[in-house]
Amino acid sequence: MPHQSSDFEGASMSETDQAVPDSGDRGRARAAIGLCLVLAIGLAGIWLAGWTRSNYANPERFYQHDLPPAERTPAISERVVLVLIDGLRDDVARQLPQMSALARRPDSAFRRSVTGVPSLSRPGAIAVLCGSGPEQSGFPLNESGGVVGVECLFDTVADAGRTSAIGGVGEGFEARFHPPRTRVFARHRSDDVSAYVPDDPESYQLAKEALGTDASFVYLYFPDVDEESHLSGPFSPQAQDAAKTVDGFIGAIAASMDLSKQTLIVTSDHGHRDKGGHGGYEYASRRSPLLMVGKGIAGGSTGDVSQTDIAPTVAALLGVARPRHAEGMPLVGGLDVDAETAAAIRSAHEAALARKLQADLAALEGRPVSPGEVGILRKLVDEAGWARGVREAFGRVPGAIAIAAILAVSMAISGGFRREDLLGGAVAAGVFAFVIWATGWRLTISQFNVSSDEGRLTVSLIAASAVAVLVGSLLAAGVARSSGRARATFGRHVVAATSAAQGFAGILLVWMFVYYGLKYSWRLPDLRPGLATFWAMYAMGFSALAAAVLWGVSGLARRMVRKGAGSEEEGKSEAGATASGAPEGLGGTDTDASGVTRESNR
Repeated sequence: MPHQSSDFEGASMSETDQAVPDSGDRGRARAAIGLCLVLAIGLAGIWLAGWTRSNYANPERFYQHDLPPAERTPAISERVVLVLIDGLRDDVARQLPQMSALARRPDSAFRRSVTGVPSLSRPGAIAVLCGSGPEQSGFPLNESGGVVGVECLFDTVADAGRTSAIGGVGEGFEARFHPPRTRVFARHRSDDVSAYVPDDPESYQLAKEALGTDASFVYLYFPDVDEESHLSGPFSPQAQDAAKTVDGFIGAIAASMDLSKQTLIVTSDHGHRDKGGHGGYEYASRRSPLLMVGKGIAGGSTGDVSQTDIAPTVAALLGVARPRHAEGMPLVGGLDVDAETAAAIRSAHEAALARKLQADLAALEGRPVSPGEVGILRKLVDEAGWARGVREAFGRVPGAIAIAAILAVSMAISGGFRREDLLGGAVAAGVFAFVIWATGWRLTISQFNVSSDEGRLTVSLIAASAVAVLVGSLLAAGVARSSGRARATFGRHVVAATSAAQGFAGILLVWMFVYYGLKYSWRLPDLRPGLATFWAMYAMGFSALAAAVLWGVSGLARRMVRKGAGSEEEGKSEAGATASGAPEGLGGTDTDASGVTRESNR
């Protein structure tokens, strides 16, 4: 008789039937349904990861209220030139000769500016020019789309009947900011397509053209330090040379100005890690230089300030209204003004900020609120945000239960709740995390240093998912066999352990869903657990695809083994029949053309 195969191994047919009542066709159907569920959940995870990233990049612009303009204050400086050196670290800036020489002047202050998170170029530039951090501006990423909806310095300068000039930015700058009464001297490449292309000499020529206008506010942008720091690190010879080149431009710009009547401010949008890269919470990524020199600057001021304080300070120096959506306050203590002027500046800016905070509080609570002082309103806004977060979290509990139920049903059908497969799923989740860590990835977006890094991460996610599925499945099958309960095929352990691993990843997804939701408006999620959840969603998808491949390979291997065993058994049967059969011509069996066996009596 040919070998009769079973879908279960390591036990006799009677033992298997007693252990697993849905053996045979029913077991195969159940496993196939489980694999389909694992694949559906995995593909949903990949889609959800992309959708969540898009929602993070383009949140609802919750804080862009319709506010009255702020009050103007007496002008201190005839002109303010604001220079933004993309990616210049604070410690690097303090070693540059021209900036160090300017810092030694009696009318100079060298501070540190602390960025928001993400500490990226576009959110940082908006914070510098508009006084609104990533959450308030609605521009948390460089890829965030749309027009900047918060009021910026170009708007308030124009409202005062004065003009601005911009030099060295990309061609896309005007489309994002729509600066009124502004002459723009842009590079011939947009910001998006000029990444990592050194072009500061061109930017300097455009800066000179902007300085040659009669604009009261001049904004100059130099990208080369950031580009070289990304490629080689901030302490590389290339980045250091770029910083020295821009430092020479700063010296020339300062020499062209009458600093007894005008003010020069030099800063950056973010810093860099030692190995290059920014965007995360690292100290070096979030610290930028802030050098202020010239008219209206009190010498010797030090200490850290918020990046959102720069725009209100520029407004105070020019005597124009602060951007109405700005979060920060002017650095009045660092201004060389009399007590009356300082009081007027402080009063006007506090009144405008109080109106903004009042609107924030009303939006968070969903009802009109009374005016108040800035300090009290800040506290009330924090408390209202906490209370709103709790309310929204409870409102998302039914959705979280639904997600958990889907994962539980998948595990129940796939067998993911069996002890060996649950253990395999837990180990698979741990192996995935270990492989990601071992390949150099951490919970910070600063590691996305050049454009190829996202592709490298994808490769790591796929490899980690495949290794995790293989290790978890082998462990589950091994535990089952060693405990004498080896009932299911290896393929079924693959599906069950993968389903269990998706369940463990789902714990993180459910927590993030309850706490932050998947669409964002008034609050952006912390990027550290956010990245972990983002990778977990991709892991759910890539592990499902790996499981499908491993399931297919194991099934093919099993069929090949059975075919070989069947051929061997058939050969043995034929040999036995020949040895014990009747002599030739005396009897036996023949098979006719239709395959029916009949007696032969020749």
